[in-house]
Amino acid sequence: MYNTVKSYTNGLEEEAFEDDEPDSDTDDIPLAELVPIPKSSTTNKNQSKEFHVYRWRKRTSPHIDSEYRGPTFSKPLVGLLPCDYFMLFVHKSMIDNCFEQTNLYAPQKAIAKGLSVPFTTTTDSIEQFFGILLFMGITKFPSYRMYWAEETRVSAVADIMSRNDFENLKSYMHFNDNSLMRKRESDNYDPIYKARPFVDQLRQNCLKIEPEEKHSIDEMIIPTEARWGIKQYIPRIFAPGTVHSNRLRGAENLLISEKDLKAKGRGSHDFIVDANSTLCALRWLDIGVVNMVSNFLSDDAAE
Repeated sequence: MYNTVKSYTNGLEEEAFEDDEPDSDTDDIPLAELVPIPKSSTTNKNQSKEFHVYRWRKRTSPHIDSEYRGPTFSKPLVGLLPCDYFMLFVHKSMIDNCFEQTNLYAPQKAIAKGLSVPFTTTTDSIEQFFGILLFMGITKFPSYRMYWAEETRVSAVADIMSRNDFENLKSYMHFNDNSLMRKRESDNYDPIYKARPFVDQLRQNCLKIEPEEKHSIDEMIIPTEARWGIKQYIPRIFAPGTVHSNRLRGAENLLISEKDLKAKGRGSHDFIVDANSTLCALRWLDIGVVNMVSNFLSDDAAE
């Protein structure tokens, strides 16, 4: 009696046969000794795993219904000033929390420095401080003190807040209570504890923006490649949707080679379609060779 064993290699189905009849010289062996040793769960899991058989063909991609049927969007806001858009993300409650925590921290620091008169601020001053920071990000000087210097004075900054008040806010600005901050060796240590209330609320306000059907994600300048506890720069990460050339499940054998594609020049492409589904495998030359597999876009996406 034979058992059929199926395996799949590069999208091709292969069959092999194995004989499960015991040899005649095992008839006298006790049954207990013939009981097979149980295999590990990992081995059984891998043996029972089935893969989709891809039948790649050079044909026109099937029509894909990509009509958007999501929720309708609210009407866009009109007539808002720049500060109104800013307040959509930085609510009054966030300003109030900053006001409370700054005035809580300032006396603590004043006592530590031996100052007799602690620094205090207002919600209006904090709003002005944020506005000045945004303005400085657009109109840049080598030193922030140049906005108040006589030769380079900028009225949009100097007329709103004095240099001393700006430096004090820059020094005392706080968003959370330092006295409640956990130690670094604690299990519940939060690396951004000092900014946590502001960051969490800002994120919640960003999530309120309705997602549209299409999003454009462009390249971003990496200001530093240094590694720290919150963020890490990892180079050469492939974009979502791209596939390594050795993971195309047989499609790499039918698509034009990367060498021949480069010889055709930038913008050249080749594609094949899976006959068992709507998958389209596309190889396209941009600055480098891009391999994509999609059941949403067809080869027209490369045009």
